[in-house]
Amino acid sequence: MQNEQYIDKIFVYGSLMQGMENHFLLAPYVKTVNPATVRGRLLELTGEGYPMLFSGDEIVHGELVYLTDAATALALLDPLEGFVGPGDPRNYYERCLVAVTDQQGGEANAWVYLCPPQAEARCWAAGEPIVSGNWRTVIAQGQARHKIETNQQA
Repeated sequence: MQNEQYIDKIFVYGSLMQGMENHFLLAPYVKTVNPATVRGRLLELTGEGYPMLFSGDEIVHGELVYLTDAATALALLDPLEGFVGPGDPRNYYERCLVAVTDQQGGEANAWVYLCPPQAEARCWAAGEPIVSGNWRTVIAQGQARHKIETNQQA
């Protein structure tokens, strides 16, 4: 596997994707974005308005983002995602490397934020599986259990 300090890609599957509410944080560091998939399970955290990725064997759809300055981008995203450090019990999301598959079938290692192992049972009990593995589908079909418009009132 590549040396972690040289990984300049991140796989995003929720609010950091293009057109979603937190993409503006990532946008200044984006070189290119390509549709891609990872293996896992996707869950909507009921009432939160965003998904969480878990380990698993299902197909999860998102975007493979090539970054111009990965260190700076990750330093900005880590607090948003509640990532304190590898394996830290305070992590809301764990940041780790995963194999990502692009539309042409090519694979690359990329960073991803996923549910830490110590929180899986609690989070899974408080959410709803996203069977399609695609957060955009949930949003487009209006199936999100969170009222997005409430975010605009603040």
